[in-house]
Amino acid sequence: MRPDTTYSGGVTFKGTGLKFSSDAAVIKDTIALLKQKNPHTKVLVSVGGNLVYSWDLLNAPAIANFVQTFGLDGVDIKYEPITAECHVWDGMKWCDTEYEYTYIIRTLRAALPRPYILANAVLPVGAYGEGDWASARPLTKFNGFAIGPLKLAGKDLDLLLLMAHNAGAYNALELDFREASAAYASVFGGDILLGVQLVLNSWGGRQLSLAQVDSLTDHVKSKRMAGMVIFPANKRPEPGPPMSNPNFQRICTNLDLEDCDVPLVL
Repeated sequence: MRPDTTYSGGVTFKGTGLKFSSDAAVIKDTIALLKQKNPHTKVLVSVGGNLVYSWDLLNAPAIANFVQTFGLDGVDIKYEPITAECHVWDGMKWCDTEYEYTYIIRTLRAALPRPYILANAVLPVGAYGEGDWASARPLTKFNGFAIGPLKLAGKDLDLLLLMAHNAGAYNALELDFREASAAYASVFGGDILLGVQLVLNSWGGRQLSLAQVDSLTDHVKSKRMAGMVIFPANKRPEPGPPMSNPNFQRICTNLDLEDCDVPLVL
């Protein structure tokens, strides 16, 4: 969903930037049916994303209106600015995106008070740059750009979705998902979910082997992380037919979940 949405109410996607193959009424009914069949399921709308830079026109009341109209449970913030100018003073990281990032979190929380969920999909290097991770690799312009906002407004977030699946632009060979999650845990006291990708051609260019899945799920359990994010959940290889992915079943089994042999239904 666009941060600068002009959504004005009603069962419509007009002004939201959202695109579905079905119309808004069908999507709303599908969400209701999903939650009816799975009462513990929470459905969030993602706001922002790659190549979305209209955060200066954030329309939080309209976003809250959309969430309430469609029976959603909250918002996932995907703040990915085109660049970030970051510096270190006395061992503390500061970036020129800090004010806007903090404002986004606080403004959306004010528009969607708890029990609505406010999540933040965070870049894998966003908590690097201080303390034990002062020189953590890979080195990018976004290293540490989430540290200040999480210190200032982290209490307004319910969980972080660590976009480890989106590591390609940051040299996937250098990125250690375990270190990335530990860095975030050092500045955020809430739930953190580790994101992994299941299809070769999804963003980031890194698909996990079963051995890597075992290592990551062991880390999630040993560090008592909140869980994992499967991304993408419904994408097929291009070209080619849909394929079953053993990583999904392995993650499900390793995390001691139920019905791991049942296909994921969206």
